[in-house]
Amino acid sequence: MNSELRNIQASIRPQLSGESVNRFDLFFEMYLAQRATIARLSERIAKLEEQNNRHSGNSSMPPSSDKPWRSPKQRNLREPTDKPRGG
Repeated sequence: MNSELRNIQASIRPQLSGESVNRFDLFFEMYLAQRATIARLSERIAKLEEQNNRHSGNSSMPPSSDKPWRSPKQRNLREPTDKPRGG
């Protein structure tokens, strides 16, 4: 992708003159740096979200490591009956 951007830079640069060339080069380098930062941060966010969504139900972590406010929902394994609830 950077090579494509460098080709665009090379095609635009000759159309500029004087101080505009220096400003364009400065802004272009800032743009490339921002793209790299955004890509790096996007990867980090994805990794952190993956870590945040892990619990004992979908990983090899022990149940004691589950966060108390985000425990996996317990499923009732019994079949429903026609009998009323209670004793």
